[in-house]
Amino acid sequence: MSGDLEAAGLELQRAITLDAKYRKYWQAQLDTLHARRGAIAATRALGAGSFAETRAALEKLLADAEDVPTALVSQAFVEGFLSALLANPTQAASVLGLLHGVGYDRHARPLLLAFEAAIDGKPELLDALEPETRNAAKRMYQRLTKAAKR
Repeated sequence: MSGDLEAAGLELQRAITLDAKYRKYWQAQLDTLHARRGAIAATRALGAGSFAETRAALEKLLADAEDVPTALVSQAFVEGFLSALLANPTQAASVLGLLHGVGYDRHARPLLLAFEAAIDGKPELLDALEPETRNAAKRMYQRLTKAAKR
């Protein structure tokens, strides 16, 4: 699968270069692919019990994405990585600490607030936020918890 993702990344890079009219679209697809690769790498590192490798995978995800917010709200990252962590609140809380330490809060504060509320099982924590952040955080909370229930 890793080879398939690499090949897809190369094709998307080529499309970005060749198709100026739809460059933003292709870039968003590439950022989503980076998020998927990062989520897979972080999941594998967590499975192996390596927080250093998990942190490195999360740092790489940030570094590789041209449009970081798009990557961080992708299905691969939210439903594929974060929501799966909710099954183990202790591990999820550790990853939340890594996300803050790496700087994800600068790019996706509502997502991290929603993730924290989901870990604690306290959606009411989001009610105290300012309206712009609250609405986005509640949408992220819904995505996280809906996917976790599957």
